[in-house]
Amino acid sequence: MNAGDLKALGDAYSDFASALVDWRAANPISDSTLGGQFDQLVADAVAKSDALGEAALTAALANLQVSVADLKAATQKAQHALTVIKDVTMALSIGEAVVGVAASLLAPTVSVGTVASQLGGVAQAVQKAMAPASGGPASG
Repeated sequence: MNAGDLKALGDAYSDFASALVDWRAANPISDSTLGGQFDQLVADAVAKSDALGEAALTAALANLQVSVADLKAATQKAQHALTVIKDVTMALSIGEAVVGVAASLLAPTVSVGTVASQLGGVAQAVQKAMAPASGGPASG
């Protein structure tokens, strides 16, 4: 089972959980024990849907050969750059690059090339913003 399969299954479970909620709203349950069991079933279906979504992302990341540590490091470097730069266009560039990485990871089909490109975009935006010629901090 690949990341796309897990994502599709997670979506199916999410739809099923919604159907359970709709059924519960349309059909009052007078027995409190059964009502509690039904509510727990809904909670379990939602939890499984979320878990499948997380498993899909984990599988996609494993296939991308991009580690979470690399993603976190790039995000932390971008965050640090925002604490020292003053140029609004550079800040926007960094922000758009970081958000682009998240968007590529959350796409219905995660592409190795897209994630790598977006991650490279973060590094380029930070490097450009931190360069002395751009009004960023001087190195040394």
